[in-house]
Amino acid sequence: MKLDYTLPSNDTHDFNGHLKLNKDPKREILSIDNFIPRGAINMSGWIYGLVVYAGNDTKIMLNSIYPR
Repeated sequence: MKLDYTLPSNDTHDFNGHLKLNKDPKREILSIDNFIPRGAINMSGWIYGLVVYAGNDTKIMLNSIYPR
């Protein structure tokens, strides 16, 4: 699997990337619509997930008024 994505930013409505699985010839386009916000409820019963930003690079931390 290969994931190419934009660098972390404090814009909560901005994300672009491409996901390429090893056995699939096409790339999947990723956007902010593919994100599930914290606290969301999953009604389908299952989900595949991938953490892209963590720690100080999360959008909530980039928008924080407190020092990192």
